[in-house]
Amino acid sequence: MEMQAQASSVSLQPAVARPTAMEGVALLIARLMMAQIFIVAGTRKMLTLDATIKYMGTHLPMPDVLVYAVVALELGGGILFALGWRTRQLAALLGAFCIVAGLLFHQFWVAPDAQYVAQLNNFMKNVAIGGGFLLFVVIGGGRYALDRR
Repeated sequence: MEMQAQASSVSLQPAVARPTAMEGVALLIARLMMAQIFIVAGTRKMLTLDATIKYMGTHLPMPDVLVYAVVALELGGGILFALGWRTRQLAALLGAFCIVAGLLFHQFWVAPDAQYVAQLNNFMKNVAIGGGFLLFVVIGGGRYALDRR
């Protein structure tokens, strides 16, 4: 009999509570903080296109084509992520971009001794940013995102 009483008191409410306004503000600030690095990097690449193409060419084929895709991803993706448009999908894309960029451009394991620490730090920053994006894949952009998730 006691078991029936317990079973009937099971709630059908979601296990996760709705985010509070403060959590929404925190997610907005976090999105802005993460987006700024991409907005600045995309803008800098666009303003220094020739130097960017030359640098990208040391690591990738067709840098004169790929540079436009990277600028679009960094600048466009950064702005859209800041706004909270398709937050989960952009977080997955930007997070994967961080990991790939770290593996291609910050190869500390083959860097000369003079560059080892700088490349290791940049690689680890890319990994950390990728981890931050993984959180947004899971929890969404929050209350103050265009997609409000």
